[in-house]
Amino acid sequence: MKILKTTLALMVVLLASVAWAGEGLTEKQVESFYKKLGKLSNKGELREMAKLYHPHYELVDEVSGTKPLRYNRVSYFKEAVALQARVSRWRFEYEITSISVAPDGASAEVVSVHTNTLEGGGKSQTSRTVQKATIISSESGPLVRHTEVLESKLVSGGA
Repeated sequence: MKILKTTLALMVVLLASVAWAGEGLTEKQVESFYKKLGKLSNKGELREMAKLYHPHYELVDEVSGTKPLRYNRVSYFKEAVALQARVSRWRFEYEITSISVAPDGASAEVVSVHTNTLEGGGKSQTSRTVQKATIISSESGPLVRHTEVLESKLVSGGA
């Protein structure tokens, strides 16, 4: 009887994952996903945010500085935690300019404009980037797989 219950439980999990995989991503899901990321970022909930990034996540930024930057999921969130400790407040805003969902719904490419304002020590700095992200469908829901910074500029503050 125990084997039967275990087998049935495994079948339910398997069928649920197959059902999710069959649906794929939609434009509305991607929009909701970005909204969730924005809320988590503004609340400073980096641990929860990290769960929404693929274990093999990569960020490539070849336009923001004098040398290219590359982060994996661990280094990206390590840097974010260090930044969070140095500022008293940060504000993240985004505007999606395009969403292109693959025909099979396995992934989506999102181009968006991000405005980040950091405050601390009586100073404020606002930067704006244009980013292209790849969002993939997974059994647990959408995940950020890759981000490329296409444009970057300091809007106000800074050195």
